[in-house]
Amino acid sequence: MAPYLTDTAADAPTTTLEDHARDLLRTLTAGLDHSLGIGSFSAAIYDTAWVAMVEKIDESTGEKQALFPECFQFLLDNQLSDGTWEAYSCDLDGILNSMAALLALKRRSSSLKIPDTNIDARCVRAETAIQRLLKEWDIGSCDRVGFEIIVPALLRLLQDVGVEIEFPARDALMQLCDSKTAKLYPLLYGHGQSTLTHSLEAFAGKLDYDKVRHHASPYGAMFASPSSTAAYLIYSNEWDYEAENYLRKVVDAQKRKGGVPSAFPTHIFELSWITTSLLEAGFTQEQLGKSQLAKVAQIMSDNLKQQNGIVGFAPYCLPDADDTALAISVLGLVGEHIPLDSLCNQYETSSHFLTYRGERNASFSANCNILLCLLRRPDVFEHTSKVVKCTQFLSKLWYEGRMKDKWNISDHYTMMLLAKAFVMLLSRWEKGDLNEQDLPVGMISERVPIVLMDILIRTLDRQASNGSWDSLNEVTAYALITLASLSCVPWFQSIDRDIANRIEQAREFLARNRDNWSHAEYLWIEKVAYSSSNLSKSYCLAAMKATESRNSRSMLGSKVDSLVQTPPKMTKAMAGFFSKIPMFTNTPLWKLEVQVAQALQFVPALSRIRLDIFPRKSVGKDKYLQYIPFTWVSLGNGSVNLSLDAQWEMMILSMLIYQVDEFMEAYVAHEDVNLDAVRQIVHRHCLPQQDKVTKKRPEQETFDDEGPPTKVRNGKPVHTNSTNSHTNGTNGHTNGSSSSLQEVDQVLGHFIKHLRTHPKVIKSAPWLQHWLRQEIEAFLLAHLTHISDCHVLASQPSTSIDEALVYKTARSTYFDWVRTTTANTTGGPFAFPFYICLLDVSSKSKMGNVVVRYIAQDVSKHLATLCRMDNDAGSLVRDRMEKNLNSVNFIEFSLSAECDTKKELLEIAKYERTRLATALLDLEKLVDAKMGSLVRVFVNVTELYGQLYAAKDISASNLNRQG
Repeated sequence: MAPYLTDTAADAPTTTLEDHARDLLRTLTAGLDHSLGIGSFSAAIYDTAWVAMVEKIDESTGEKQALFPECFQFLLDNQLSDGTWEAYSCDLDGILNSMAALLALKRRSSSLKIPDTNIDARCVRAETAIQRLLKEWDIGSCDRVGFEIIVPALLRLLQDVGVEIEFPARDALMQLCDSKTAKLYPLLYGHGQSTLTHSLEAFAGKLDYDKVRHHASPYGAMFASPSSTAAYLIYSNEWDYEAENYLRKVVDAQKRKGGVPSAFPTHIFELSWITTSLLEAGFTQEQLGKSQLAKVAQIMSDNLKQQNGIVGFAPYCLPDADDTALAISVLGLVGEHIPLDSLCNQYETSSHFLTYRGERNASFSANCNILLCLLRRPDVFEHTSKVVKCTQFLSKLWYEGRMKDKWNISDHYTMMLLAKAFVMLLSRWEKGDLNEQDLPVGMISERVPIVLMDILIRTLDRQASNGSWDSLNEVTAYALITLASLSCVPWFQSIDRDIANRIEQAREFLARNRDNWSHAEYLWIEKVAYSSSNLSKSYCLAAMKATESRNSRSMLGSKVDSLVQTPPKMTKAMAGFFSKIPMFTNTPLWKLEVQVAQALQFVPALSRIRLDIFPRKSVGKDKYLQYIPFTWVSLGNGSVNLSLDAQWEMMILSMLIYQVDEFMEAYVAHEDVNLDAVRQIVHRHCLPQQDKVTKKRPEQETFDDEGPPTKVRNGKPVHTNSTNSHTNGTNGHTNGSSSSLQEVDQVLGHFIKHLRTHPKVIKSAPWLQHWLRQEIEAFLLAHLTHISDCHVLASQPSTSIDEALVYKTARSTYFDWVRTTTANTTGGPFAFPFYICLLDVSSKSKMGNVVVRYIAQDVSKHLATLCRMDNDAGSLVRDRMEKNLNSVNFIEFSLSAECDTKKELLEIAKYERTRLATALLDLEKLVDAKMGSLVRVFVNVTELYGQLYAAKDISASNLNRQG
């Protein structure tokens, strides 16, 4: 019994989830007796407008008459006060709806014998509104299928009725359309099926519609599209009575007072999605009705046989992989297993599955559904390579932040599908149902857990205080099904109570809104977005059923549990540690625990590459490997703000920055290496690519980060304008060891090449590559200057090991030193342009503007300075022991005997923090919101390192300096 679906009246019959599910399926199967079938898509202004334009000669009067006046009235009834028609989910919906409706009004107005002033006024308002919509439309962000040919067609047709619409991107859009449509006509005139048949209206004025008559289905429709069928009727020379009959049945079947859906019928799509969701949520075949399921199975089986093992969303429609996978899944769930040969032969590629042949962009949800189809099969072992292909493709898209789907606007839909698929994948792997030899290293053990943890963070994070997600029933159902799937994963047992509470709140929300489960929102994507009452209700039922009794759920076992090897105590301890860091004081503990667990999954991969560039000589344990991933996972907020791929690259870079510090301090500073020779190595590797030519000169100038130029003779520096008595970092050696120098050359060269030839860097704008190259050189030269300074400091006498040395021979004030040399050694100033490269910034980005870049560098420099101060405050003890130059060694901190050096240092850091905040706000005003938020992620991560140092020194000890 479902407690949230019990009628409150004492004398009312009890209604259970099972009753509702059985009634839904009974209604759907009964509707199959309709001559066309069933469909519950919402009315679309766009398609209604096209049907409203269909005219036929009245045999009694000989005049053309609107064939469907109720559709025209629907347009009038639904025009908004600003002149537009509804934008269901995005600007393009409003543009398509308004343009098609205006076209219908203009044609109606011109066909009236007596001018209708009301229609004329409506047209004026609509035209003005459309001009505004198109002027504001961001074409670059639009990825709806077919928009580049549909919008231009409407522009041409409106121009024919006297409506001229100009907007900045019009010419570019029309050229794009012309270049594409010229290649498409042969496909339409041919006998092969094509998705283009679904949008014949896009070719109005250019297509010979009499030559596409053969594409009509036996029931008269063009790819089950009312708008396409209407255009075919309007522009054909010969009247097609079957097409007319199809449109009449669509208008009559919908009972929406003239509103027409974007597709009809849609019963293969709706029945397969609904039946699969209900069965996998826990409804039994008996509860749903075996006779009804048999009818559903018969429909799927008949259509698969009719089209040789593949199907579309409706009979006689072009088959696709998505509907085929669900149809096969339905049959498998009721015990009939269909071969996958046709599905794979038609849609499998080397890296993923297509939805339709020849599609431009692959569908995320379609590949999820195909993966689920594969994993549901008893013979999944034989298809392990295909399982791997889908898993790698989906995890790759997730890591890259490209999980946006083609067919549903809610990312909770894609998260639901991916969570179900990856949990099922783990289940089949644990049972030994997959061929282990086909599984790539790290796919099951690292990538899948990281993605599932990401989904959990995203899902829990977005729940509203009323228990819903986006205050929508269907979206809330998606999220609930996601949580039901993730509840079976043993890694989340420590926050089981948190998950249970969230599930209960969501169930209560759905229960309160039970009467609105069929009042769906516009979540699904066709030419314009649509809703489906049947799908909405079925997902709500499935969500309630899947979470009905969490105590009876089947948990995945010890094999899956072992994938996350960090002991729960360690996870809790680390989460507790981070909860005390200022940046996380308001972060819920459940989130920190998941983020710690997710972050630690990156550690094995990071460990595998830790020796790829730097040899770790004379240094202690690299404790930072355990902490680096968390800094990016936590502030990247899973992958909400920053893609996992970018996080991973920045984890590597963070590790390399630590390793450069180790290499410089523990090796370069203590080997028989001439520092000026190292400077020349750095300079050579950092030359622009076309300038990388070694020039031999008896005397050449090098430049420190501060102070005057240094002459170099015989490998020894000679100051031209300095009163300092030290030798600027030669460490007393007049001739460096050639073997040591060779190793330095090899290591630093490898490091610089890794950065400069990174794929994202190579693809970035020239100005960004130039900026990065300059900062890399400044970073490494600053390290060499810092080594020189540390040598001088270490040579000064000290009265006590506990007494901080005073850097009496400093070449600059503390202000200059901390803003230049030591700020650069943090790595922040070069990490920042590298980070920008990872964000795929275009050459036309505002970041390339000289003013924006100047402010960006100001942000970076304040940030690096602040980080150095926080670092120095946290490493006072280690620096004193290793005689490493620290901020407090400068004479400014010893001018007063009462000076509390650490307190004063933190006060200065506080000042830098205010300057940073001001510069960051100035930068955010000049860039778009997304770039602003991504820059803030970088700033926050860098600040976090300072806060970590204040709490715990995570650097590796320099063994050469200890003792």
